[in-house]
Amino acid sequence: MAKYALDFLRKYQLSNRLNGNHRGNETYARGLLFIVTILALLSTSTAQTPDLTALSSEIKELLPNDKAGALIGLVNGTEETVVVVGNSSLSENTLFEYGSLTKVFTAILLQQLADEGALSLDDRVEQYLPSDVNAGQWQGVSLKHLATHTAGIPSLPPNLNPVAVWLLGRNDDPFARYDEAKLYKGVESTKIEGAGEIWTYSNFGFALLGQVLTNASGQSYEALVQTRILEPLAMETASTTFSHADVAPPLKANGTNGSRMFFNAIAPAGALKGSVTDALQFLRAAMQACTRDDALSVALCKSTQATDIKANETETQSLGWLRSAQSNHDVVWHNGGTRGYRSFLGFVPETNQGVVVLMNVAEVDVTKPALDFLNSLE
Repeated sequence: MAKYALDFLRKYQLSNRLNGNHRGNETYARGLLFIVTILALLSTSTAQTPDLTALSSEIKELLPNDKAGALIGLVNGTEETVVVVGNSSLSENTLFEYGSLTKVFTAILLQQLADEGALSLDDRVEQYLPSDVNAGQWQGVSLKHLATHTAGIPSLPPNLNPVAVWLLGRNDDPFARYDEAKLYKGVESTKIEGAGEIWTYSNFGFALLGQVLTNASGQSYEALVQTRILEPLAMETASTTFSHADVAPPLKANGTNGSRMFFNAIAPAGALKGSVTDALQFLRAAMQACTRDDALSVALCKSTQATDIKANETETQSLGWLRSAQSNHDVVWHNGGTRGYRSFLGFVPETNQGVVVLMNVAEVDVTKPALDFLNSLE
């Protein structure tokens, strides 16, 4: 209808020009302004919250039994929507392990301390290690390398056996026994390959980055993330430990019981827990960060910026965050996975929309359906 109205006004203007009718031209201008105004109002009034039905259905297909469930949180401009899928006992206050979403928080802490002049992203890792740690091979590794998975180090420290980590059916948790002293031993025995050249996803790198931040600030990782991010953003139940008893039961992909994880020195890579309400608080802060000037928002904004560090053919690595070049949009995101949980948090800067998915089932893919959903937004 708008197209026909504009076509009519254009023909009306042409007729007036041919006939020398200048008052008609004024009428055209007023008519055009009127139509543009009406179209703007219609556009605003008919904007709808994206439909979560398809995403909810895809997530539901991943649930192995009635103990399994997920919370999906949507931010659409100023609106928020939360949907429970599966287990009806789960609520907006139920706690989940966030897993590797924690890495984004660690990267933001790094940027905050850099903004304050306490350190630089280009500082060498060895500057912040105890003098009795033999780390000569780390000379070419910067803090930025750790925060962008380009340090040239493996996913896990050499002295943390990956077989012991992932074959955890014995209810054993090697992370729980991996303390600061063992982390430094891992540093000493690490072989560096192609620092700054090769992207290799590394839990080890973020564990070490968190320890560097502790050494540089004189505060524990838990204190840093609590006072600098969780409290300012009113993430009231988020913590490196479960803050209350309403915890989603951890499950394996086949529906049998999973288990919680206790990260110890690996905490900066995956220890955070929280509710969908907490996650939405963080998501909204991330989406609005580049429009605000407080110290946390400035650091958060910087962490989301695009880089030329390629994680793969479609994704680049920002400071902690990943950026995906989807067919319709760029998406800023991260995910997480532990022995009983999966998580996703991401947003589209262009449309001011974002989504959180928290699930109490391990070893399933919530990332693809969440990215597909964000890519479908207009």
